[in-house]
Formats: sequence, structure tokens, C-alpha cells
Amino acid sequence: MNKLLLVIPVSLFSLSVLPCDFPIAKNLARGEYKFDIRFYNDGGLLFSIDAAILDKLSIGLRYGGTGIIGYGKVRFNPAPGVSISYLILEELEYWPSAILGIETQGFDHYIEDNERYFIKSRGLYLCISKEFPVLSGFILNGGLNRTFETKDEKSGFDIFSSLILNFSPEFSFFLEYALGYNDPLHTKGILNSGVSFNLINQFFFTFSFRDLLSDTYMRTFQVGYKGHL
Repeated sequence: MNKLLLVIPVSLFSLSVLPCDFPIAKNLARGEYKFDIRFYNDGGLLFSIDAAILDKLSIGLRYGGTGIIGYGKVRFNPAPGVSISYLILEELEYWPSAILGIETQGFDHYIEDNERYFIKSRGLYLCISKEFPVLSGFILNGGLNRTFETKDEKSGFDIFSSLILNFSPEFSFFLEYALGYNDPLHTKGILNSGVSFNLINQFFFTFSFRDLLSDTYMRTFQVGYKGHL
């Protein structure tokens, strides 16, 4: 059993990307980078690049907008999104991993009057994750965050959680939920689900159903590549 618990985290770290919208307490390995494009409603595209410059430190940039695909006016996001994450606790056999980070990029269209994205960015967050030896790996994750998009709700605090079930090193299913304490547009919370495919540990594809508790849920598609410097 001890050998199994040691082998499974290695296989999970080799996945091209963990597919959730909300943070997971996993980082890229030092020298790794990934680039991806997210396709979403209203002709939206979001470009992201992340790189691990140190063993426990990753940084990233995101930028995009709506109307880029299709017709109508192109509306770019007001500013690039920034991602910084630091692994403060590595996972051991009986201990979860923990990560502290900042994510300023929200999802879907930007609402100028309220100075926020339709799905708010996590902002400053702390989350913990634990892997279990089920199939090719089962990850439970939970965290607390404080968004910087607080014009319509001053506290900014929220709680989120997620699970990822890896049926194989190439195929994963995920489910995630945020309570929406800081979001008057999502009083029932935010529920997302989807699947991710990983090809030869470099190319990845994610298809997700998002905001499932709203009257009109959304579908997004994400494609990307992971490499090593």
C-alpha cells in the first residue's frame, strides 16, 4: 500500500493540466510551462500561459475578451489577469498539499458597471488537496478565497471545493462548487462539471458544463499544450 500511495501522486503530476476553474493545490514542476485557449460564450476567447520558475512557485498571465469569434463588437477584458501560486505544503502519505495564491482573472464576459466578471476571480486564496489511490487517482480539494471584485458585495469572501477522478492518465472527470457568498448573481452558488483528455502528456482538451445551477448553463471548450524548458 505504501508503494501505491507513492506512485499515484507521480502519475497525477504528469497530467498536462488539472481541469477545474477553481484552484487546486498542485503546481507545475520546475521548468514546465503550459499554454491554453479557452472558448466560451459570446464568441469569447481567453489565452493563458503559466510557467514554474522555481520548484514551488508558478506564475501566469491571462488575456482575452468576447466577440473575438463570430460577429459583433469585440470587447477585450479591461486588463490582463495575473496568477501567482506558491506550494506551502507538499503532499505526504498522510498529509494534504496546500497552496497560497493570487488569481485576478475571472470568467466569461466583463460587467463594466459592476467592475467584475460574470464569474468572479478567486483573488487571494488558500486551498488544500489530497490524493487517494482510486483508479488512476482521486483528488479532493477545498479552499477559502477573497476576491478583489467587491463593488457589488463588500466582504469578498467565499468557499470552494472540487473533486477530480482520473479514470486513466489520459482521461479525467471533475466536479466543483463555490458557495457564492461574495456573488449576488449566483445566490445558489456555482456548480461546474466536465471532462479532460490528455494526449501523450503534452496536449490537453477540456469540455465543461458551467454554472449548472443557473437558468441557462454554459458550455466551454479548452485546448492547450504543456512543455518543459
